[in-house]
Amino acid sequence: SAEWGFNTESFFFTFHAVHLGLLPATNHWTRVNQEIGEIKGAIEEANANASRQGLSPMLLEFQMAQYKNVLTERMQLKYSLDSLLFNPPLVRSVFRFLNYASLWLLRVAFGSLDDDFPGTLPSEPPEDFAALPEFMVDSLADILLLYLRHGPRFQCISHDLDVKNLITMLVHFMPSSSF
Repeated sequence: SAEWGFNTESFFFTFHAVHLGLLPATNHWTRVNQEIGEIKGAIEEANANASRQGLSPMLLEFQMAQYKNVLTERMQLKYSLDSLLFNPPLVRSVFRFLNYASLWLLRVAFGSLDDDFPGTLPSEPPEDFAALPEFMVDSLADILLLYLRHGPRFQCISHDLDVKNLITMLVHFMPSSSF
């Protein structure tokens, strides 16, 4: 058993930073986008109901001003999060780390340093894998899904990103509830 050193500690600190920083930011981005959709829906509904309910123009104008202020705040936050999360250099760094972390998780799960993984995982996770925090695989999958789903719209996903290990990890881990 090798001593833990700087590289090992840096790896786990980075993984923890992804879990405590990047993942909550992506969840916040998702919530802000949902809120924007809800506010836009409320504006449309208020406009449609104004004529049916006979609201005074002054009351409708006040209500619309409130909606638009909240919408402006949410849009500013969305644009800030867009520029943070979909910054191409950050995305490249995140994918490089996620790809490396996926390879490492596969090696621990299979108990092998080879990069050629057999078809199925062992029936029970090795002791080293079982000792890892549960969030590791979930965090990788959540961040990967966000970038694959929304990244192309922001043109931050390039075709030269290496995701082979990420996909291999997902293919192996998804059907196995014990991993």
